[in-house]
Amino acid sequence: FFDWLAPDDEVRSSPHFSRKEGADPNKIHRRERILYAADRHIRDRQKANLLSSQAGTILGTYNELNKLHERGALDVGESRQTLIAMDRILREWIDALGW
Repeated sequence: FFDWLAPDDEVRSSPHFSRKEGADPNKIHRRERILYAADRHIRDRQKANLLSSQAGTILGTYNELNKLHERGALDVGESRQTLIAMDRILREWIDALGW
């Protein structure tokens, strides 16, 4: 979703990008992609600022979803909560985008 809203070259040429230390200085972090997407695509500045401020929550939920890929038993209740949380995040973005 954010990869589509925030293509690599556009993020790199934006003020949301900073070069990294190490072997891959042009690597784009997910937070940079989220900030760019809000700034570029959300017309309502107040809403864009709100969505940008939620980048940490978005990334935390994304990381929780990735844990669901791990083999082994799943906690159904926790899995359901994580899926519902990401659904809410995506719906909020889609509404803000006016889709």
